[in-house]
Amino acid sequence: MLDTLLNRRLSDAECTAFHAAYEKFIDLLHGLTAQSCKSPLDLLHELARLNPA
Repeated sequence: MLDTLLNRRLSDAECTAFHAAYEKFIDLLHGLTAQSCKSPLDLLHELARLNPA
């Protein structure tokens, strides 16, 4: 997990980690939507409700 402040530029290592995490997130979403019989929007609504925050 990448932890940073909004008003600070990312270092090269953080930027690389961010892009890798983002690609992994997109791949995960793609896998979920490909296996689901629900629409992508319905699936995203469902995932948002599962947020552990």
